Amino acid sequence: MRCILVFKFRSAMADDALIERMESRLPLFREVDGLEQKYYCREPDTGAFCGVYLFASSEQASAYRASATIHGIPEALQVEDEIRIEQLDLLMALQPDQYVVGAPAAP
Repeated sequence: MRCILVFKFRSAMADDALIERMESRLPLFREVDGLEQKYYCREPDTGAFCGVYLFASSEQASAYRASATIHGIPEALQVEDEIRIEQLDLLMALQPDQYVVGAPAAP
């Protein structure tokens, strides 16, 4: 079953510098086993940044949570306080042929 991880954090870095740092780390995430997509987001009410990750399976998402890549995020992005992480099983998508790698085409 596909899995979604949602990371939410605040950073001590200026916005432009943080986005530049995120862009520089894209190759790391392209190599993560089972990571099909990652969305970089911002919560307008709080200014918190969010990473929304789509994994091919919950096992791969759990393996990522234990990886060195994730443990490097707080330092690399100068995270203030803790990163809030939620792991969700993906049940379905409104548009099954869009945004989900390998989904069957709509009839």
